[in-house]
Amino acid sequence: MIEIILTPLIEVFYSKVTEKIIDCYGDRLPFFYNIINKNIYKIGDVRSSIEKINKITIGTSDLKGIYNCCPKVSFKGNLEIEKSTSDAIKEIKGNSAELTDVFGNDTLGVTVEDNITWQSDPIDIDYKSTDFYTIKALRKNGALPHIISGCVLVVCVEEKKIVLHKRSSNSATYPNAIHIFGGAFIGKGQDNYRESEGDEDITRTIQRELHEESRLDIQKERIEKCKISIAEELTTGFLQVTALGLNITKKELEKIRTAPASNNKEGKTVIIGFDDIEKTITGGMFVPTGAAHIILWLGLGAPGTSRKTKFSGKSAQELFSDIVSQKISFPKAFNVL
Repeated sequence: MIEIILTPLIEVFYSKVTEKIIDCYGDRLPFFYNIINKNIYKIGDVRSSIEKINKITIGTSDLKGIYNCCPKVSFKGNLEIEKSTSDAIKEIKGNSAELTDVFGNDTLGVTVEDNITWQSDPIDIDYKSTDFYTIKALRKNGALPHIISGCVLVVCVEEKKIVLHKRSSNSATYPNAIHIFGGAFIGKGQDNYRESEGDEDITRTIQRELHEESRLDIQKERIEKCKISIAEELTTGFLQVTALGLNITKKELEKIRTAPASNNKEGKTVIIGFDDIEKTITGGMFVPTGAAHIILWLGLGAPGTSRKTKFSGKSAQELFSDIVSQKISFPKAFNVL
């Protein structure tokens, strides 16, 4: 009975009050909730919110669910390729116009199989290592390998700002589009840019990518406190694991503002007010998975904010309802393959 009550409660309620209750009361949470349920901020039905978001991003993004922590990843060797892919790799390496990505031929982790158990928490993901040239070759041959990536939605509640990332014109997917911070999970092995054993986990990917794209150094413990959402980017194959609503300080926001743009080869930061979220998402230049995670954050009551926080005079859930009632267009995933 406790498990039946506790699981949907954690899924459906996410606020500072709820977190403190969980920390303090643990397995007594159901009993405690029955006493004070009228005073807890209800943030809506997660499954219903996800279904509404998936309807407006249909064909581009597919949200899988909300989780308490990042998936566990297990290395299963290198990705095997067929001769047609090998031939395409040779063609790519022989064409300097193909070699325009920001960081060259990184090592990436791709999922081994599609039958992931999305109802688990944490999820287990087996992956194989490959490199970016192989990914380009597979895409040229019509495949969209599921690249694991770590992302983060950054907000500054103190300043009522959300911090986004405008992708470089050289980005292989969604060039010049607006997105949340993030990038590919680096699998084990050696590549042309780094010599390492790869990211030890997806939380490390999020931490690394946030530093590369914003210059912020955030402790993993802060990322681990965030709820996790996962979305498949249907247009590119990316499997995006996102920390929802990492709240940074005013001082950290100022560090992002003053970071030299020339130091960021991947694009530039875009800082918008809470009142500008709707027009930014519906403006036609947002990466669909990034939009999906932000809309979900709103549907959850904007974790990290107070109940009094307004978005263009609306509550987070009111803004969520307004956005999911609209038809939203998204940019092309690839200009060329």
